Amino acid sequence: MPGYVLGNFFIYSVINAFTPGPGNILALNTVTNYKKEIVEDIIVDLEQAFSEQ
Repeated sequence: MPGYVLGNFFIYSVINAFTPGPGNILALNTVTNYKKEIVEDIIVDLEQAFSEQ
């Protein structure tokens, strides 16, 4: 298994531990398809959205 797959899964697992529902799917898709800078922006946005609920 390539290292990037394990890295992506680790990032997804960390996000999954703190956010419920569709945000997990968005985070996994973003981590898999885009660069780190874009992923960091979306993760911060997800954290803010779920912390306001």
